[in-house]
Amino acid sequence: MSNNIKYRQIKAFAHLVETGTFMAAADLMSVTQPSLSVLIQELERDVGVRLFVRTTRRVEPTPEGRAFYEQIKGSIDQLEEAYSYIKDVGQGSRGRLRVACLSSLAAGVVTNALRRFQERHPQVRVTLCERGHDQVPKAVRNGEVDLGIGTELRADAELVFQRVFNDQLMIVVPAGHELVGRRVTWRSLNPFALILVTPGPASRALQMSNASVSPAFEVEHAVTAMAMVRARMGVTVLPSSVQHGVDTRDLKFLPIPGPLAVRSLGIIRKRNAAPSAAVSDFIALLSKAA
Repeated sequence: MSNNIKYRQIKAFAHLVETGTFMAAADLMSVTQPSLSVLIQELERDVGVRLFVRTTRRVEPTPEGRAFYEQIKGSIDQLEEAYSYIKDVGQGSRGRLRVACLSSLAAGVVTNALRRFQERHPQVRVTLCERGHDQVPKAVRNGEVDLGIGTELRADAELVFQRVFNDQLMIVVPAGHELVGRRVTWRSLNPFALILVTPGPASRALQMSNASVSPAFEVEHAVTAMAMVRARMGVTVLPSSVQHGVDTRDLKFLPIPGPLAVRSLGIIRKRNAAPSAAVSDFIALLSKAA
């Protein structure tokens, strides 16, 4: 036989033990004294044990009532803490936010959005995972993160893409390089040693362009490519968004014209997953930051 546990009865009982008077307990419950008395009577009837005795000034728990209180007190506190926590999560003031994004975006627009998000939700725990182009949607699909920030998707039955902004691929050269001040194209890369970040948008665009250059160096991170360019070991191609939040001294970013150099960036989420309040607010802040 299942027990029909009623929280209001248990809470009324605990308040009456703690205050010792029906008036004070009723005030804490925001009910009248007769209503509180009914709750206590219902509880005593349900459990089949008398829980209180009256003295001249107070209402005291019986030995059975005292033992019952000691057993449930911690459980009530835990339940209320759990209820408070999940209510805060629903309102976006607590919980967690897990984001996967392209490394080229992490130090710029994403950091700016996260700074504003932290100001509004200081108790929400944030995890930021920097991933490659193909790994961002994979992290969303596998449930590792709540959302991804990456390039526009091909048709995907599980994921949806919400465009936020565009960025542009640019040839990065050291200050004083012969390409500075000139209109560049993909073919402008041909005479120079190419430092290619792979996998990345530049490698895919080069495959589709008419450039015949082969990389002299292949690296994994944009900051490494920029350091090598600064050391005059060659030139590289990076998205414009990488300029935010990193050291670009002694470097020049030269925009490449044409559709191959433009990429659409935005939010990647599971198609049928309703975003939490925290996720929704972060998406709104990211859209403003962009």
